[in-house]
Amino acid sequence: MPGTQVHHHQPHYRRLRPDELDRVVEIDVTESDDIVLVQDGTSIRDNHQTWSRPPRGLDAWRQHRRDWTATLADGGAAWGAFAGNRLVGLAVLRRRISPPATDQLEALFVDRRMRRQGIASTLIGLLEDEAVTGGASLLVVSATPSRSAVGAYRRAGFAPSVEPLAQLLAREPDDIHLEKEIG
Repeated sequence: MPGTQVHHHQPHYRRLRPDELDRVVEIDVTESDDIVLVQDGTSIRDNHQTWSRPPRGLDAWRQHRRDWTATLADGGAAWGAFAGNRLVGLAVLRRRISPPATDQLEALFVDRRMRRQGIASTLIGLLEDEAVTGGASLLVVSATPSRSAVGAYRRAGFAPSVEPLAQLLAREPDDIHLEKEIG
């Protein structure tokens, strides 16, 4: 099947337009593990629990796409990683989630077959550069409580938030809330 050998391509990166956000369906976000991370203040511990994230179709992405479109309309940015013409990674930056200078890494997805190849690190770096250029001094993220997601953010220099933003904590109480001083 064409496009299934995405791991043979060196990814290239570029900003995404709002009309390209539907391409997120090209990313295989499936994942499973026997550990779910739990945050208690600034400590993160393993909880032995089997979980999985199934494939997502266009309907499953609908609310995310609406949120990201609003983010871009408010001055945010979206970056994509491509292997050939296929979208294999996506990251979205939301500006000023908390004044005066806190931006949010709103989304980060990397295709299952392309993980552990530096794509997440590159996308995080691109958003961090955008945030710094825009005057932000803190970048926050509400991460899926998986070892792979939290590991990617920790490798990029994020640490558990001492005081997670109330709006993120209310919306995603089971996520791992991380932050990074930038600039």
